[in-house]
Amino acid sequence: MGYGAYLLLRPAPTQVVAVPEPPKPPEPLRYTLRVGSEPPGARVYLDGFYLGQTPLVTPPLEGGRRVLRVELPGYAPWEEEIALDRHLSLNVRLTPLPQAPSPAPAPSAQAGKLVLRLEGRSWLRVTQGEKRLYEGIPEVGTELSFDLPVEVRAGNPGGVRVLLDGKDLGLMGEPGKPLTRSFP
Repeated sequence: MGYGAYLLLRPAPTQVVAVPEPPKPPEPLRYTLRVGSEPPGARVYLDGFYLGQTPLVTPPLEGGRRVLRVELPGYAPWEEEIALDRHLSLNVRLTPLPQAPSPAPAPSAQAGKLVLRLEGRSWLRVTQGEKRLYEGIPEVGTELSFDLPVEVRAGNPGGVRVLLDGKDLGLMGEPGKPLTRSFP
């Protein structure tokens, strides 16, 4: 008996059942977030991710319980868990940190040195040739000093102030844009 005979002799299906498609999960609800600060220009992080500087208006973000952090060098960071369950507008008043007078370092002590002063959170890796001198996320306000020459990789170069041989070169780069620089 061949395939043709099988087709003629096979039993007819008794019932056809249509299986409905499973329902699609609902799209997550999205809301905009507006953040202002006094003073303006503070860095804004949501769940540890850099969003930008105040005043800030975000594109629609997925709702839920989120951690908002606002920080500005010279001010105490502000952090709070928020419920992003509607369009939200916040204005944060930052508190200045007490300023302790710092004596100017002697020029001879800074010759041939690179000092990295953390004004914002940033991951850092400092190498000298193949030797890794530092890797981690130092606390804001930390100063790290290294003998030259070194190569510095920063995850958030906008939070790292560079002092070379006692001279302030400013911030290492733009906030949130990883950067590698060599210092002779």
